[in-house]
Amino acid sequence: MNKLLILGARSYLGSEFCKFLLKLNIDLISVTEENHDGYTFNNLKKVFETEQPNIIVDFKFPKVSSNDDDYVNINKNELFLPQENLFNVLTNLDYEFKKIVLISSQQVDQEKSIYAILKKQQEDIYKKNFKSDNKLNIFRLTTTYGPRDLSDSRLIPHFFREIITNKFIELNITNKEFGEYIFIDDAMNYIWDICQNKSIDQQNIMKIRYKDLITTFMFILNSKHNFSPKVIWNGQEIQGKNCIQNIDHFKNINNTVEWYLESLFNNK
Repeated sequence: MNKLLILGARSYLGSEFCKFLLKLNIDLISVTEENHDGYTFNNLKKVFETEQPNIIVDFKFPKVSSNDDDYVNINKNELFLPQENLFNVLTNLDYEFKKIVLISSQQVDQEKSIYAILKKQQEDIYKKNFKSDNKLNIFRLTTTYGPRDLSDSRLIPHFFREIITNKFIELNITNKEFGEYIFIDDAMNYIWDICQNKSIDQQNIMKIRYKDLITTFMFILNSKHNFSPKVIWNGQEIQGKNCIQNIDHFKNINNTVEWYLESLFNNK
């Protein structure tokens, strides 16, 4: 019987994965800064001794953002202390487990942002500690979107927060033309398959120009909800248009729009 230890369960992905596992009646224990004693050596040691998880999934990272300014106040000397404590506990206990999964990002190879550089460093720490161990799996996930993401540093939640609050947003996105997105439900299924040693074939990636993504949001807002915010893109106002032909992608986008409208409007 598998029991999963989830690190970083307060993050969007971590919290969603916990909900996903609970729906499957999978036994899990989560560690965050706010439960137990956080990521200290003593607390992690106690967790392993009392709970005895055999699969470890690590979502723990201080912030996900392509904006380098978001990392100005982060103490880089303590950035990977949770992982170092984890490795020390496993060594101290000579602990036997089935698998350890680090959730990383495709941006590691695609960008030179501080986020990408730090994620690469995190990957290297894992590889150093498990260099001869086939139990390690580093999963580089593309940008995940969907209901319940309220991050203040990602494009989609930022877009909806602004238009619902102000009915206006100005976007200046010139550094990248295309983005790759995966719907939250698909991401959870992929991570769970990895935990079970199943192969995955990421067929559900949506590759779309950022401008086309925003205009599709606007199309749904206007045509289905009679809501027409003013959106300025690089100095010019843009109008809504459906730019997604894939039925499943459009359904996921529509579900995302409806959640933001219901959630953010009710909390204004």
